[in-house]
Amino acid sequence: MQFFGIRTLASGSAERLVHFAQDVEWIGSRVLTLSALGAFLSGVGLVLNASFWDFGDDWIVIGLGLFAVTFIASTGTLVGAFVGALAIAALLVLPARRTLTPS
Repeated sequence: MQFFGIRTLASGSAERLVHFAQDVEWIGSRVLTLSALGAFLSGVGLVLNASFWDFGDDWIVIGLGLFAVTFIASTGTLVGAFVGALAIAALLVLPARRTLTPS
């Protein structure tokens, strides 16, 4: 997605920027969220299956906390709302301007 973003910014097209922002919102809320959920369930399964790991281990508690932060961000409460607002703002601010060239 980084390379798509670089290409979008290099094109200078406002319409392409809006479409890219909408695509990032869609991918983040549907693809990345499900991937994170799959990784979480795999980790829980590994901890439950192993006799030498426990949910009380510090590194597992830290991992669960960081997972919670990233999961909340990827479900759209932080990232999706921002990207959606960016797309709407770009549609409102740049309708007459077709390119993003500096003046």
